[in-house]
Amino acid sequence: MAQVLNVKADGSIEIQTGSNLFTHTDHLLSGDLQALIDQVTDSLNNLGASEIHVEKDTWRQFEHVVTAGEVTPNDFGTTVSEADFNQIMTLTDQLIADAEAAEQLSE
Repeated sequence: MAQVLNVKADGSIEIQTGSNLFTHTDHLLSGDLQALIDQVTDSLNNLGASEIHVEKDTWRQFEHVVTAGEVTPNDFGTTVSEADFNQIMTLTDQLIADAEAAEQLSE
C-alpha cells in the first residue's frame, strides 16, 4: 500500500493514501488538512523548490525535492515530518469518506 504526497509550487496537490487518490488544485479542504498542506507549501517556497514528493510503503520511504529542474533526494521526514505525513493521510481518508457519505445521503 503506497502512500504518496506530491505538492507543486503552482498549488496543485496529489495525495494517495493507499486506498484513495485525491487530486486537488482548489484548496477547499478541512481546516486541519489545509493547515498541514500550507506548512508543506511554505517549506517548498522556503527551499525555492517547484515540487516535493514524499512516498512511503512497506519496503521504502523517501522524499525528494525538485529545484530548478534538479531532483534532490532526502531521507523520509526531512522536509515533511513523519507525523505530519501520517496526519495528512488520515485527514484525506476522512475527507473522502465524509464526501462519499454526503453523496449517499443525497441519493
